Amino acid sequence: MGFETIAEASGIYLRIPEGTLYSFYDSPYIGHRNTTAIDVYFENNEALLPVDEAKVKEVRWFNAPKYRADGWDKEPLTLFELGENKVLKVLHVNPKVNVGEKLYLGDFFGECIVSGYLCPWSDSHAHFEIRPSEDPYRARGAYTLNIAPTVEKIEETL
Repeated sequence: MGFETIAEASGIYLRIPEGTLYSFYDSPYIGHRNTTAIDVYFENNEALLPVDEAKVKEVRWFNAPKYRADGWDKEPLTLFELGENKVLKVLHVNPKVNVGEKLYLGDFFGECIVSGYLCPWSDSHAHFEIRPSEDPYRARGAYTLNIAPTVEKIEETL
């Protein structure tokens, strides 16, 4: 399986399987409006690690709203330690990993769920942000994504 780079933030490259759908601006969530978050629509809802390596730092669950009838009542949040005081924050994925586990690019780590946060027209996806490790939870404060790799691919098709 080949991987393509879709964005970079603070020296961390986000890579996904070639041909996988993704979006930077598909949501009213502040992270998407500020280009600090990306949603990835993995094949068969199998979320794969989009960075070279990471260690599971924390898994927590919190109450979710119900914007759709089939949405889960609880929302999973998984943090991956990236080193250099950075974490990868993941939402909308039911984690199948344990705290302390080390993963590498393309490793399966959970199943994308129908989150209570998703609008009725949204498909299941993984939400990713690269954040300072001292501020891992908030909606604001993630590193801005450099989306030049994606823009360059689009320009090549014009």
